[in-house]
Amino acid sequence: MLILKSLTVQPMHGYAIVQHIARLSNGVFAVDHGSLYPALARLQTNGWVIGKWGESPTKRRARYYTITASGRRRLGEKGVRVRSRARRDRRRDVGQLERNVALLAALRYRLRALLRPEAFARELKEEIEFHLSLETMQTEQAAADDMTRGDARYAARRRFGNVTHYAEETRAMSGLDSLIWRVRTFGSRCERFAMRLDFTAVAGLTIALGLGATTAIFSVVNALILQPLPYPDADRIVAVWMDNRKLGVREDIHSYPNLADLKSQNQVLSHLAPYNSPGFNLDWNRRAATRRWWCVAR
Repeated sequence: MLILKSLTVQPMHGYAIVQHIARLSNGVFAVDHGSLYPALARLQTNGWVIGKWGESPTKRRARYYTITASGRRRLGEKGVRVRSRARRDRRRDVGQLERNVALLAALRYRLRALLRPEAFARELKEEIEFHLSLETMQTEQAAADDMTRGDARYAARRRFGNVTHYAEETRAMSGLDSLIWRVRTFGSRCERFAMRLDFTAVAGLTIALGLGATTAIFSVVNALILQPLPYPDADRIVAVWMDNRKLGVREDIHSYPNLADLKSQNQVLSHLAPYNSPGFNLDWNRRAATRRWWCVAR
């Protein structure tokens, strides 16, 4: 709030804000020089402050900060009380326009930090160097001839704090670190998805091969074993073999006398009929093939 209060006087650069807060509080509030810039970055991302480059009294380039209408509203300043409804509506329209301008300024700041990070870092470094140079000059003037410029520069850096730390904190406040984290997270998720995609492809191919082999095996088993024969009452048809103990042959073929004995002594089967499956060779267009058929006598 002290930063916004200082900017209500006039646009100021970072070092001037620090000096103004010290004078405004009669030295009660000692602003940490380095922490000022992350705070300014947060104010800019919220649209409460706009930073523009200009020329300082020392003829050096400096970034001047200006409070926006949204910043004044955040600070709690109130305008003149308007009695007329027309004036009140006109003032409301002006306030909406100011909020839109502040929103566009905040969006521009974020996009610049996100799309041009190198330029953002270079300008931040230039701004901090300008701050340190003014603090060095102030320290030299206060010490008169008792301090060299090198010592004054060292004292200014100590008062500012860790430059790298505050630069990283300023970048984080601008939203750049959040974007980098999200990009890295998205990249790691894409990498994991690609690894899972390879595994999914291999697993899918294995499942497809397994399903194909299972279908083929089932088709063969169904045709040979499960599917009934193309005869009426096919489940009641049986084959009667002979056990030739003299020759030690199981499931031997029958002779016609045996068939006659089986027919005369049958008390289980409804009918007995001999069958044979002779084979023959076919030759056509110089292609030979063996064919077999079944012959059943009634």
